Amino acid sequence: MRVSQWVAVLCSGLFHLCVAALPADPAPIIPPDLTAYSALPTITDPVLSQSGRYFAFQANIDARRMVVVVESGGGVIHQIDFGDIKLRSLMWAGDDYVLAISSSTQNLGMFYGGRYELFNFLVIDVATGETRWPIQAASTRVLNAAFGFYPPNRWRGKWQQCVNTLALDRSQFGTKLYIRDGDLDLACFDLASGKLRFAAKGGQTTDGWLMSPSGEILATAYRDSARQQWSLKRGKGVSVFSDKDMLAEHDSRYGADGIIGLGREPGTVLYTVSDTEQATHYREARLDGSAEPVAVFDDRDIAEVVFDRHTQLLSGYRVSGISPSLEMLSDADQARVVGAQKAFPGSQVNFVSMSQNLDRMIVLTESNTDSGTWWLVDIAKGSAEILGNSYPGVRSSQVGGFSSWRYHASDGLPIEAVLTEPPSVADGPLPLVVIPHGGPEAHDKLGFDWLAQAFASRGYLVLQPNFRGSSGYGAEFRNSGFGQWGRKMQSDLSDGVAALVEAGRVDPARVCIVGASYGGYAALAGVTLQRGIYRCAVSIAGVSDPAALLREREVERQHNSMRYWRDYLGVSTSFDGDLDSISPLAKAREATAPVLLIHGKDDLVVSISHSRRMAKALARAGKAHRLVELPGEDHFLSRSHTRRRALEEAVSFVMQHNPPQL
Repeated sequence: MRVSQWVAVLCSGLFHLCVAALPADPAPIIPPDLTAYSALPTITDPVLSQSGRYFAFQANIDARRMVVVVESGGGVIHQIDFGDIKLRSLMWAGDDYVLAISSSTQNLGMFYGGRYELFNFLVIDVATGETRWPIQAASTRVLNAAFGFYPPNRWRGKWQQCVNTLALDRSQFGTKLYIRDGDLDLACFDLASGKLRFAAKGGQTTDGWLMSPSGEILATAYRDSARQQWSLKRGKGVSVFSDKDMLAEHDSRYGADGIIGLGREPGTVLYTVSDTEQATHYREARLDGSAEPVAVFDDRDIAEVVFDRHTQLLSGYRVSGISPSLEMLSDADQARVVGAQKAFPGSQVNFVSMSQNLDRMIVLTESNTDSGTWWLVDIAKGSAEILGNSYPGVRSSQVGGFSSWRYHASDGLPIEAVLTEPPSVADGPLPLVVIPHGGPEAHDKLGFDWLAQAFASRGYLVLQPNFRGSSGYGAEFRNSGFGQWGRKMQSDLSDGVAALVEAGRVDPARVCIVGASYGGYAALAGVTLQRGIYRCAVSIAGVSDPAALLREREVERQHNSMRYWRDYLGVSTSFDGDLDSISPLAKAREATAPVLLIHGKDDLVVSISHSRRMAKALARAGKAHRLVELPGEDHFLSRSHTRRRALEEAVSFVMQHNPPQL
């Protein structure tokens, strides 16, 4: 069955998967049901096999997740139903195996620190379609969890997957298993047999390994978080305190350093370091130590790097920013990328996966009439086959136009934002929804954003500012956010509102703010630390008490994270009195508008206690508010039914307190 036929089968039973294939609506434009936005993207994480002969993707159908394996230019050969398992990504071992990375919330008990989001992997044998559920689950030698994944490699000619994990021992007084020492070891699993071998023993300061395509350990990294030191040695290494085989060492305040992979040629390693301004730089060192490490890409803001599928050598990089691009090191490879991009004029083109020789590529296009279309590009044939749509329930005429919009903060700092227009633009100034991103060291990009588009479909203009402290604009812009949490980072948002009002685009009396994670904090701060700007606020998994956020890192002695958040918050300790001045919880009695709090009960990034405590503080102060708790949901709204409820609650709340039409 071909991909188009497979999608058609789904369409026969699930109409909303097919509406993208229908012609555009005539005016007036009728907005789709909110489920068109809240549903998990129909297709996620498509990835080509090494040769490009096959590709696999995750299909999200209501609450079910399926992995579909397809022969390029042919038909579907396997489809595996994973139910409601949270699949995080897919990757290939050659053309032989698909590896599905999953996660789940597990409680290891108070002795081990309570609840964790634990990762694992499952193996799909392409030849037989057999699915091997977590190989680690069958082992009594390691914990059934992975704390870091390495590219699959061929050890003695056989595909294996290596992970960082914890070794187990059996109690001498019974059959109970326990974690041996808390140090992460390097364990490798034969993908055919499931057989386990320990490739390297980790120590208290071990920070990971560099492996060759044949499974040889080439280098070992070490991190001493308390002493703020990071170092790199050739081979397996034994002790960080020995200078033998040292390739690099430097100070590391935030722990933003580590092995990335092989360098541009055999015998080299690529790693990251942070300078005194905490800007991240790429460095390349020779594994034989014959030369000093050299800087790579220091003139570019890199989002991520790309490696050759066969040699695993560095082959390209993605430039960060509001409109990211792919740059390949080889002129021939870059010509193929440029050629493919020209095939989609007027679209944001995201190169998601490429075969070893770049003769096949999977790209995602987004535009003002495209909610996200997946394509299989065949360079040799000069063809592009549609694989499907991310949000097929949104017709081309229902997509809100998005564009880059620039303004200046009150202190003159240039700010870039994404502006999303309602599909049907009404006359006169529009109601506005401000959606600050999470992170806060992150940034919004041009593209189809499901949350922004949902509000735009209801008649709101949507502003997503990349405020100071955001990534994607260089180290100086990122660092300008340090000490400005709740201060200029917050006023950067309201300065954007003021600029839109001045431009005649927005009615200043009809503005709400909605955000998740740090954006949730900004939403709460918008109606507690600021006054008279927003008619309502929606906080999804938001921080209400910065002191508590920092205190968690201090109690757990997370040195790197603790230093980072102290610097970002502009304080020296969680007991600094200045934190009250930027705390929505401390300022709850000053709330000037109704507040909606939405939080997942399984959130391990920002505890649900932030929303529960905020709700109690608002109740004591007699302020209008509502708390919605999402059972089984994590920080990222990973489950379809709870994501749907979160969106419906948020849109309903905003429409109640800031109607789009007056």
